[in-house]
Amino acid sequence: MNIKQSYYFPFNFRLFGFISFLFCFLLIPSLLALWTKVVLILIFFPLGLVLILWRTGLQINIKDKTYNEYAGALGFRYGQKQSFNQIEKIFVNEVAEQAVFSTRVNSTTVRKITYKAFIQFEGGEKVFLVDGKNRDTLESRVSVIREELRIVLK
Repeated sequence: MNIKQSYYFPFNFRLFGFISFLFCFLLIPSLLALWTKVVLILIFFPLGLVLILWRTGLQINIKDKTYNEYAGALGFRYGQKQSFNQIEKIFVNEVAEQAVFSTRVNSTTVRKITYKAFIQFEGGEKVFLVDGKNRDTLESRVSVIREELRIVLK
């Protein structure tokens, strides 16, 4: 089972990746020398793809009793496989997040609540599974994972 968790890079980096990806196609009809176009495309095309598509995830193999926390894109995954004996439970935590924005005159505190699901293996090791802003949406997503892995939500 492969669970895609989130994008590795924040939105502004992914936006830069999209712009650099488009930049490659705008270079093709330009009046630059051919070798300059080739060098620029060889730099910005892979950079754009990596910034746009790089994700993190969790891959669980019940048959071999292994899991792999990975980061990667386009089929390339970097991570280390680890083994487990048994999956004890999946649980959802409510996490309060806070950010403070300050200026010379005042400061503003923004608080929000997110929900994070974790999977716990025998021996107490906890691994991040998925997160979301809405508890009901997250629990429906976790229930699909729970059914496939045949474990109880606590």
